[in-house]
Amino acid sequence: VSAVLAGRDRVLAPLRRHRAVLLVRQDEPLARGAVGRFADLEDRGRKSCGACLRTVVTDSDEGTGLWHQALRHFRLDLGLFEDEGGMSKAGMRGAMERVPVLIVGHDSLNDPSVRGTGHGAHDDDDVSSASHTRGLCLYEYTQHPLGGQLRAFLRGVNCNATVSAVLEAMGGDGFAAAAAAAASGAHITAVLCLRGLPRDLAASVLAHEATHAWFKLHPRYDPTRHMPRQVEEGCCQLVAFLYLGHLDEQDVSEENYFVEEGPGDRKLRQYFQYCIETMTDEVYGEGFRKAAAAYAKIGSVRALLEFVAANCDFPR
Repeated sequence: VSAVLAGRDRVLAPLRRHRAVLLVRQDEPLARGAVGRFADLEDRGRKSCGACLRTVVTDSDEGTGLWHQALRHFRLDLGLFEDEGGMSKAGMRGAMERVPVLIVGHDSLNDPSVRGTGHGAHDDDDVSSASHTRGLCLYEYTQHPLGGQLRAFLRGVNCNATVSAVLEAMGGDGFAAAAAAAASGAHITAVLCLRGLPRDLAASVLAHEATHAWFKLHPRYDPTRHMPRQVEEGCCQLVAFLYLGHLDEQDVSEENYFVEEGPGDRKLRQYFQYCIETMTDEVYGEGFRKAAAAYAKIGSVRALLEFVAANCDFPR
């Protein structure tokens, strides 16, 4: 067991380089002095303790503000909207800033008719350890088989050219290669977040969903290639984990770890990180640990996400 814990610490050490982490011990009550004080959220029997109720997020305006704070972190601290390899990302930032953010109840998030990529969502063949969905990134793709590069290519083809000459000009894979490069576009229709979460937990969920949106809108992202859920969700969990650390670094209050209502914001953020670290399922838990290991090796969130967007896998 000690060897396993030591290995985990080596992987996660770069994530904690600039701060001291005080994780919640398993035998330590999270809500010291607040036992029994729970508020009914009137949402499928969900309740909130006094500590979480202090900063509970209940409306979409507040959720939109948290979304834009996460995007600011993406832009200023992670550099995720900077051009890469000659590819412009000018449209990505604007598209993500225009995404509607809706704070909704349990039933809206878990409605079988709602389809998206979300934190806590699970398929029938891959049940997450999360008991319910906390966030969803809803998106749609449009693809034009005769659009984009292929359409531009055909316009330049000599009408008297032979079929073999056309295929040779297209490259080794011929029409298939050109079709794969055809114009495609993703549109993020909305981001949903569960109502009644404490502010910093909602912020981490929105950072998670923003990473999904970033992948879908990336110029290199190919919807015809399958990105394993473990890879995508692992990266999103990593960004959520790091964002909680960023929020902790930005917190200049002199608040103690425990306040009158129970654990303070710092303690709650550490607990939320602890929950991400200790998830045991293959998609979110193991995905996070693989993403954290890759990040520890590369040392850059931007470089890791760029690699994953292009290769649909973690770097080996």
